[in-house]
Amino acid sequence: MLKHEHIVGALATAFTIAQHSPSERRKVGAVVIARDAVENRPHILGWGANGMPTGHQTNCCEIPAPSDYVPYAGDPHAGLATHPDVVHAERRALRQAGDRAKNAIVVCTDTPCPDCMAELNARGISQFYYMFDYRLQGHLADAQFEIIRIEPSEVYSFLSRAAHAFEARLQLQSQFEGDKQ
Repeated sequence: MLKHEHIVGALATAFTIAQHSPSERRKVGAVVIARDAVENRPHILGWGANGMPTGHQTNCCEIPAPSDYVPYAGDPHAGLATHPDVVHAERRALRQAGDRAKNAIVVCTDTPCPDCMAELNARGISQFYYMFDYRLQGHLADAQFEIIRIEPSEVYSFLSRAAHAFEARLQLQSQFEGDKQ
């Protein structure tokens, strides 16, 4: 079993990956990980962000919402819906992982949609960690794996510590470059 801190770090990675998504409504990132048997640390098998398929005619992930579309509460983009050709983050990550996804762990910024839930079940993952809720929740009862929510504040704290460490590293690099002159 992976340590909690490794799961939080993997969620921070998924959040960072999500920032590469061209989506205006919801940037989602996912990472498929397995436990390294020797060091008991996560090993990344695949990762992805939601977006249009490679080579698609447009990079726009949204279309006007149909009249029967029910947005999530407080959605600032309530007039938009996801383009049907968007490849979800979970699917991109699972495709990269291939057959290695069986019994793996998926960490994702958001809970899966019904279609991704079906694929996660079919791939035989063991656990799914997330921070944010997808607007639909009823299908989560069909999960054939454990679903665990991590508080976003834990990931934020991890990212803040990483930012401080990065700043310290930049200062050391600056000193090193100054000493070379």
